[in-house]
Amino acid sequence: MKKTLIIYILFLSLLSIKLNGRKKFENYRIKSKLKINGSLTTGLTVVNNKVFMFTDNEELVIANMNIFPRIVRRIKIHSICDSVPVYHKGIIYFGIYHQRIFGINVNTFKFDFLEFFHSMLIMQNSIIISEGFIYFAGVLGGIFKVDLYNGKVAWYKEIDANVWTKPGLYKNVLIIADEGGKITAINTNTGKVIWKKYLKTLRFTIGRVYITGNKFIVNSHEGSIIKFSVRNGYEYGRPINIGRIAYKLSSRVVIAPQRVNNIVYYPTQNDLIGVDINKFKKVFKFNTGNLPMFIAYKKGLYVNKDNILYSLDINGKIRWKVFLDSRLVHKPAIDKNFIYAMTISKTLYKIKR
Repeated sequence: MKKTLIIYILFLSLLSIKLNGRKKFENYRIKSKLKINGSLTTGLTVVNNKVFMFTDNEELVIANMNIFPRIVRRIKIHSICDSVPVYHKGIIYFGIYHQRIFGINVNTFKFDFLEFFHSMLIMQNSIIISEGFIYFAGVLGGIFKVDLYNGKVAWYKEIDANVWTKPGLYKNVLIIADEGGKITAINTNTGKVIWKKYLKTLRFTIGRVYITGNKFIVNSHEGSIIKFSVRNGYEYGRPINIGRIAYKLSSRVVIAPQRVNNIVYYPTQNDLIGVDINKFKKVFKFNTGNLPMFIAYKKGLYVNKDNILYSLDINGKIRWKVFLDSRLVHKPAIDKNFIYAMTISKTLYKIKR
């Protein structure tokens, strides 16, 4: 009995050493970390090893994540920002709740663009930048085409519903899906409506319009993904049902779908679902057990489950994982060599890819 007990204790000790060693080995990828005062309201953006993040303190916080990580700048924007920032030619553009669009220079940290519009960009809606113009649709139902360099409004269109979904752009056609279940196609040269389509049983809230050839797909609040013709709004085939898109309105945490080539990854309440928009079928599923926080790129994904960050290949096979102090609070960011991620414990990590 005594011999058996000793063997059992030795076995547990060896198992503990093995598990701790494995955890330590996997966590060699963590290169630096930094505590942040404030929780994220939108995903991270990284440029030149500097991480740009928007917090619930109504600030834009900029952190340098070199060997000795530190905050290099805090800029008060006096409003919540939870629209998706867009990086374009040295400037990060973002919309805020108080009806403004900002453009901050990533080198000088000065605002190169600041305009007021009668509309709000919130809940992961975002802007489109194309050929010297900004296109966006706000929550108050205003649709804008704005000169990128001087802020002049080329045209403005009102629709009778809130727009939460990022529009899609195909040549000179802008596609807008609104909360009332209506899809509108607008000529970008004139601002005139080309066609409208009403889907009374659906609402378009958290999502994206994605272009594929001369067709587009859009996801509804209820979890249907539908394919249409850009030219006339004709609906192709039967919708794909993936389950309701995940978000937590109380804490304003919303995770937008992401596209890599022909695959769009949709976060649902407990899973990350990949849809091939050319073949129009589900091709990927990874169970996260909670709100999926992830970033997709051409060779795979980074996604968290509980307090573990996984690196997956395009087929969902686990390459590696690291243990964090808690689960992720929002979308990570990546550059050539590293992934940057923030947890609900307000710890910002720099992790080797």
